[in-house]
Amino acid sequence: MSRYVSFRDFDWLLLVFVLMICGLGVMEIRSATMHTKFAGSHVKQIYWVVAGVGMMFLISLVNLPGAAG
Repeated sequence: MSRYVSFRDFDWLLLVFVLMICGLGVMEIRSATMHTKFAGSHVKQIYWVVAGVGMMFLISLVNLPGAAG
């Protein structure tokens, strides 16, 4: 039985909390590396966060047969 996957079924509150934690991490990396030779390394962390969120959305579209739900 195939079921249409809707973005309304996604846990948006969880995503907001995850992005807030990621944002806090980026701010801490920026403040810890400011005025050092590692300045600007927070940009790499932002790229990883964006890639992770993109992969999360791609994987959430996969509907495994036999999965509970």
